[in-house]
Amino acid sequence: MIERAVVEYIANALWQIPLLAGGAWLFLWALRPGARTQYGVWLAVLGMGVLLPMHGMGSTGGSAMQVAQARVGPDSGGVGGTSFAPGFAPDVAPVSASVSNTQEQPSKSGES
Repeated sequence: MIERAVVEYIANALWQIPLLAGGAWLFLWALRPGARTQYGVWLAVLGMGVLLPMHGMGSTGGSAMQVAQARVGPDSGGVGGTSFAPGFAPDVAPVSASVSNTQEQPSKSGES
């Protein structure tokens, strides 16, 4: 599992980082800004070069979707049996949690 994530990250980085660097270079070449602006742009490219390859991981890949389906099955609170990728589930979880809390409240009040 981890090896596949590393391979996906590297595959995304191989095309995204050169695209970012080329775009930044063209931007800086066209505008010819000062040294501080150039530094800021390259610093932003560095940060995006680390984070952007992670963004594409699992968004359309079958393996990440299979993991998401295993974690968020159709009976675990998804909307209409739809499973979502980790981190992209809608606000359904608090609703299902509140339903389970309302079912437990009568038994708690009966014990007091």
